[in-house]
Amino acid sequence: MASLQDLDSGVKLLDNYNDDSHDEAVGKKVNNFVPFTSLTCDITYETKKTKRVLKLQQKLPKNTPIAPLFSDVWTGSCVWECSLLISRAIENELNDEFKNKRVLVLGSGCGLEALVCKTETECKLVVATDKGSIVGLNHANSLLNLSIEEQKKYKVLELDWGLNLNSFNKYFADEFQFFDVILACDCINPIYGKESWSNLAKTISHFSAINDTLVLLGYEQREDEGPIEKDELLNDFFEHCKKNSIYVEKLVKEADNCRYIFSLRKKKKNGDDV
Repeated sequence: MASLQDLDSGVKLLDNYNDDSHDEAVGKKVNNFVPFTSLTCDITYETKKTKRVLKLQQKLPKNTPIAPLFSDVWTGSCVWECSLLISRAIENELNDEFKNKRVLVLGSGCGLEALVCKTETECKLVVATDKGSIVGLNHANSLLNLSIEEQKKYKVLELDWGLNLNSFNKYFADEFQFFDVILACDCINPIYGKESWSNLAKTISHFSAINDTLVLLGYEQREDEGPIEKDELLNDFFEHCKKNSIYVEKLVKEADNCRYIFSLRKKKKNGDDV
């Protein structure tokens, strides 16, 4: 089982947040990485194989409203631990799944896993999506980290789950209808409300080709829900997925008994659950 101590080596806070005295004060020192001490600090993420250093800005654009506190703007402006887990998995055991593939990232936030897809795999295209001010933050991080040539195959677009999906298709209508890989990391969260899970499942289904599109779901268990197979929030989302012909294939990775990556895939109507 992977641990975040392994996953987070190579991830550091910038500015004044990487000194030992501050780490000890917070009591969360893990390889110089103190998660989410401040929403305004930047982090760097060093890839394992190529040793490329990605700089992630977490500070929202000036005058961005963050009320209410637990809004998509607030949650989307941080690189959460689940993003680190799925990013490392993309670099390592899942790398081959991205070769020559078109990748859609839902709820991409700061853009870490999307950037890792572009820089560390041989994918054909990455489309990172979110909404509101987070789109601008994501775009800024892409300009900061990608070469002009890499940016040609990396798009940042606004997408609200379950809404105007056919209109979104028009961006790619002449090239393709479905994506080969869909990433949804840390999107199952009580903060967003249960209605968002239905919309997320509809969105995943809309952009998935039957049997062909690989869906990778990163999930963090934040409450004491017991064994993951009995997690009420996750199972509720999986029920919405089934209604949209999306079925769980397997548990791909686990870290610290609270963070997971699942693979899912679209099947024909009334298909067997895998």
